[in-house]
Amino acid sequence: MNEKTWDNNSIYEIIQHQIIIQLKEEIEISPELRIKEDLGFSSLQLVFFLSEITKKLNLNIFDFFDYELLNLKCVADILALLSKKLNNGN
Repeated sequence: MNEKTWDNNSIYEIIQHQIIIQLKEEIEISPELRIKEDLGFSSLQLVFFLSEITKKLNLNIFDFFDYELLNLKCVADILALLSKKLNNGN
């Protein structure tokens, strides 16, 4: 379990940074950006993206349920899920 309490701003900055790394370009990132439609992430790219973020946050990608990952539609969904996992452990 994660000892540190993460605030949404810190988590969001990590998400933004990782999106820029993955896309290899500077873009304006907002919570409303859709993962597949706006960012162009395939399912495989999303898994890689999440595995990189979870490493940085000291989480394990295998601690996520399939339905949680399948319900991710936009950046705000990623933020909400990571915040929940980090601060509640559920």
